[in-house]
Amino acid sequence: MERMGSWVELRVSDNGPGPADPVSQNDGMGLENIRKRLSLIYDLHTEVSLLRRMEDTVVRAVWPYTPEGER
Repeated sequence: MERMGSWVELRVSDNGPGPADPVSQNDGMGLENIRKRLSLIYDLHTEVSLLRRMEDTVVRAVWPYTPEGER
């Protein structure tokens, strides 16, 4: 996790075996639920993305930085 000015970025990388169906680019319900939750918490832009590559899978989430206790 890294703060970039007014934003926080979280990247999670997994180099384990890929999905059973590597052709499918469906993000799934879990990522969609995270997107919805972030949009409910923050009035500003948020982002959750999934990138599947040959060597790994990376999930990236970006949301506005707020000092602890503020939203």
